[in-house]
Amino acid sequence: MGHLRSDRTLLICLALGVLVVSGVAAERLRRGAAAPFGKPLGYWLEQWDKPSGQRDSRALEALVAVPQKAVPALARRVSARPGGWRERLVRLATAFPQSGLRVRDADTLRRGAAEALGAMGPLAEPAAGALVGGLGRARHAGTVEAIHGVLLRLGPPAAEALLIGLSHADPVARRRALRTLEGLVTGDPAVRNSDLPMVEAVVRRLGDDDPETVRLATGVIRVLARRAEVALPGLLANAGHPSPSIRSATAAAIGALASDAGRSVPALMGLLEDADDRVRVAAAGALGRFGADAAPAVTVLATLCGSNVESSLGLAVANCLGRIGVLAVEAVPGLAEVREGASPLLRGSRMAALGRIGGRPDVAVPALANAMRDEDAYVRRNAVWALAAFGEEAAPAVAALIEALQDPVESIRVGAVEALGAIGPAAAVAVPHLHVARRNNPSVMNRPALAAIAQISGAVASVSLPAGGEDGTPAR
Repeated sequence: MGHLRSDRTLLICLALGVLVVSGVAAERLRRGAAAPFGKPLGYWLEQWDKPSGQRDSRALEALVAVPQKAVPALARRVSARPGGWRERLVRLATAFPQSGLRVRDADTLRRGAAEALGAMGPLAEPAAGALVGGLGRARHAGTVEAIHGVLLRLGPPAAEALLIGLSHADPVARRRALRTLEGLVTGDPAVRNSDLPMVEAVVRRLGDDDPETVRLATGVIRVLARRAEVALPGLLANAGHPSPSIRSATAAAIGALASDAGRSVPALMGLLEDADDRVRVAAAGALGRFGADAAPAVTVLATLCGSNVESSLGLAVANCLGRIGVLAVEAVPGLAEVREGASPLLRGSRMAALGRIGGRPDVAVPALANAMRDEDAYVRRNAVWALAAFGEEAAPAVAALIEALQDPVESIRVGAVEALGAIGPAAAVAVPHLHVARRNNPSVMNRPALAAIAQISGAVASVSLPAGGEDGTPAR
């Protein structure tokens, strides 16, 4: 019995000893983390603040050993006295690859230094090159986004550094540089209008072996638009790229340039017959940017009018034909025939296209009059606008326009008044209804109704006025 009690006591003592030793070890580790090389963090921060010849040579190693504590402290110091810390932070940023840290710790310090540089504002411009280098080496999304955000705020100095980054051997680095450059070009007019050789550097990436790099380069060219006309040959070469996403981006970029229709329009016509819907949608949208110069594509576009009623392709085709205008008259029958099940957006876009084209009133006007009774307000609004564009040729739609004077949507009622005025004397039968519309809502309808009545004035004498005075006001 005594032996058992003794063994139990021994086990308890051993367990307590293990706990004590573990606690001491943990405390030593904690103290070591808070005090690298036995010195408090404040000491190493002060050392880093000294000129390199007077600084403890272990300062960098000490700071990177405790990035979770050092980084916030660095950021606070930068905010307090940015001028004195600019060069030191640049050196710290460039020291990351040589510090021998694990990936996680290196990224933690990169991110913290990027945030600290961001707090310096324009004073951080000398660090642009180091930031672009860190952008390519970063391995965690949070670090990439932090560096990306700082570069976006630096403007032209960052753009200059990013152009160098476009030649990086690592495709990931090139992608990140292009993504950041696109953000700069999009959001900063100073970068977009600068004399940096951006176009030339980005055009070289159109032939990159990495498809994602090609797609991003095409996006930058699309934003630069007219400045990037030199990119057209490279874009035309990529119209036959194996990747659908690149062909789609290429079509959009050609449309953004909207130059050299003689070469661009045939290339886009070829993309209209692509097997991928995304490419065809982009090609139709790009052709619309050429306006009347895209007339050679009308036959292909008219053929597409009869298909894809529920897809974005039908919408893109209708918008494109409307932009081409009167030269797209061949497509009017296809636009006027709206199949059952077509979305309101597509129905309304087709009605708007009919108004922009303005041809074949024998086909277009009946379709527009029918659309005036559509259940969707967007369709009715576009139809009434298109009828006004037809002017006196819209006379067969007078009855539908009179009905529209009672539409629950105010803008459609006003549009119907204007369309009746545009028709002129042939809309004489509508004059009494225009007077009623004035009385019902004088604050909105009085002026447009009077203007419409003036336009119809040649027929007013033969039409009986509503009870009341000649101006339509009720008799007292």
